[in-house]
Amino acid sequence: MSQWAAGFARRSDERNHRSAADAAGRIVEYAQSQDVFRAFGREGEGARKLDDAIVEQHRAGRAQIFGAGTALSLFALIIQFGFVGAILFGTHLALGGEIDAAELVVLLVLLVRFVEPMLTAASVGSALQIGRNSLERTDRLLSRQPLPEPDRSQSLSGSAIKFENVRFAYNDITVINGISFEVNQGTTTAIVGPSGGGKTTLLKLLARFWDVSSGTIQIGGADIRELSAQDLMAQLTMVFQDVYLIDGTIAENIRMGQPNAVSEDIECAARQAQVLEFVDRLPNGIDSQVGEGGTKLSGGERQRVSIARALLKDAPIVLLDEATSALDPINEAAITAGLRSLRQDKTTIVVAHRLHTIRRADQILFLENGRIVERGTHNELINAKGRYSEFWHSRMRASSWKLKA
Repeated sequence: MSQWAAGFARRSDERNHRSAADAAGRIVEYAQSQDVFRAFGREGEGARKLDDAIVEQHRAGRAQIFGAGTALSLFALIIQFGFVGAILFGTHLALGGEIDAAELVVLLVLLVRFVEPMLTAASVGSALQIGRNSLERTDRLLSRQPLPEPDRSQSLSGSAIKFENVRFAYNDITVINGISFEVNQGTTTAIVGPSGGGKTTLLKLLARFWDVSSGTIQIGGADIRELSAQDLMAQLTMVFQDVYLIDGTIAENIRMGQPNAVSEDIECAARQAQVLEFVDRLPNGIDSQVGEGGTKLSGGERQRVSIARALLKDAPIVLLDEATSALDPINEAAITAGLRSLRQDKTTIVVAHRLHTIRRADQILFLENGRIVERGTHNELINAKGRYSEFWHSRMRASSWKLKA
C-alpha cells in the first residue's frame, strides 16, 4: 500500500508539472500575441487556449492533493485497523490467561512504536517520489553534454574564414549540404537566397552555436572546434535581425560589448550607431531604462543599440543577419550608417534580404536548399543570368509595386 501511495504521488506530480509548464507558456504566449489576436479578431481563441491550460493545471493540482491525501489516509486507516486488531487480540489472550498484564503492556508499547514510523515512512515515501521527479528533470538537463573544448586554443593567423565541405542536419533533416567557400580577411561576403535555404544556419555554425555534422570551419587557419568558446567569441561580433536587450539602461546594454569600457567609449559607439539621435528625447538620456527585452524602445531603436554594442566590442569578424529588414526608411538609413562604421576594415559575412545593401560585396553566394548554386560579384552574377539574376530582378519588380487609388 505504501508503494502504491508513493507511485500515485509521483505520477500525479508529473502531470501537475506538465500542466504548470503548459499554463506558464500559454500565459506568456497570450501576453506577447495580443497585437496578433486583436488584428485578426481572434482574442477569444487565444483566451480559450489559456483558459484550457489553467483549468488543466487546476485539475492536476486537485488530483495531486486529493489523490495523494486519499492514498495516505487509506494507508493510515489500514495501519490503525491493524493496531486496533492487535489490541483486541492481545486483550483476548490476557483475559484467557495465555499472557499476563505486564506482557500485554509491553506488546502494546512495541506496537505503538512500530506504527508511528510506518505512518511517517508512508508520508516521507511520497515526498521522496516527488523529489525524485525534480531530480530526474534536473539530471536530464545537467546530463546534456556541452560542446567539447580544447585544453588550449590554437593560435590564429588573421581573420580569414574558410568553410570546407560543411554538412549539418537538424534531427536527421539536412539543412547544409556540402558547402565550401572562403572569405578573405577584410572582405565582405553576402549570402542571399530564398527563405529556408540555410543562410542564418551558416552564421550560427560559424559562431559554433552547434557543431557541424561533417566538414570543417576555420578562422585564421584554425578549426573553430580547436578554439575555446571565449577565444572564438572574442573574434566575432554578431548583429541579428531579432534583437534582445537586457532589462537595464541603454548604456548598460551597450556596455555588454565591452564590460570594462569607460563612458567616453560608450558615448562614441552610441554616436556611430546613431543612438544619440533618439536618446536625447528620453528623460534620462543614455541612462534611460529599456524595459524587459527592450520593450520601451522601438524596433529600430533596439537595433541601433545592438549595433552600438557590436561597435564597442570591436571584434575582427562581423556577422550580420540583415539588420535593416522591416524597418522604416529613417531607421534604415541610421542603421545602415552604423553598419558602415561597424564593417570598416572587418571580415564580414552578411545575410541579405534587401539586395541593394550587398551590391558592393566582394563576393555573393546564392544559397538554395542548403547548397551554393552560384557565386561571384554582383555584376558577374547579373550577367550570368542565373538564379541570382532572376532573384534580383524579381525583388526589383516587387519594390516598384504601388497601390492605385
